[in-house]
Amino acid sequence: MIEMKKENFTVTRISAYRCEDGKQQSIFWDAKTPGLGLRVTQSGSRAYVFESRLVGKTLRITIGDARVLDLGRAQLEATRLKALVGEGIHLSSRL
Repeated sequence: MIEMKKENFTVTRISAYRCEDGKQQSIFWDAKTPGLGLRVTQSGSRAYVFESRLVGKTLRITIGDARVLDLGRAQLEATRLKALVGEGIHLSSRL
């Protein structure tokens, strides 16, 4: 598996990310906020996602559409979700 490079998200970077050629979607990861990613599709849709592991399983949920949710709120939500996972709370039961 190839480790994706993490960069501190900025409004400029968020708008510049493009889906990799030949893929349906690409996910870019924020270096500042653990678990926060930006999913970009071939059609140009952008959504913030949160990913973590709990009891050996990967959890990934969509936080919100990047056109509607600003970066600061996405970072706060990812931080909140990370804290829940850290307490062992399964996200699907607490959203």
